[in-house]
Amino acid sequence: MNAQSERPTAMGQAEAKSRDAGATLTHKRFPGGHITLVGANSPTNLAMRPIRLLVCDEIDKYPLSAGGEGSPIDLAEERQAEFKANSLTVLACSPTVAGRSAIAASYEESDQRKAFVCCPHCSTWQLMEWEQVRFDKDDDGKIIASTARYECVSCERPWSEAQRLAALRRIE
Repeated sequence: MNAQSERPTAMGQAEAKSRDAGATLTHKRFPGGHITLVGANSPTNLAMRPIRLLVCDEIDKYPLSAGGEGSPIDLAEERQAEFKANSLTVLACSPTVAGRSAIAASYEESDQRKAFVCCPHCSTWQLMEWEQVRFDKDDDGKIIASTARYECVSCERPWSEAQRLAALRRIE
């Protein structure tokens, strides 16, 4: 293959082309849509395109205003008006400073739903919590990362990776 040819892709996956007018470092077109990456400090880029699926990561690190035009999240959410019936916004971040955390404030404003998964062994519905991840240790007491497993809060039986993934597909 030469640099201009397309690589075979899975259905729905963006194709890698070296010379494609629809593909730049921050914008990729693919069958059925496109993905655009923009910085939270760029009001022009935040308002450039209609947005159906909006993912904002590390929002506690966003500036309070994008170029003096207001909250970057508010600017991006305004671009979802065209897709009001089926838009989705995902805000992600670990909370930072109490009282100033945008993600904590967003969570407080939400309906505060939590995702429950069902144990494949005892059928107990539970939140997946980090405290339930277990590791074996070597003779020196160091964690062996490859032994990581999730254990049920009720029956304490370990889940295989396949069981964990199946449980995540059935979230309630």
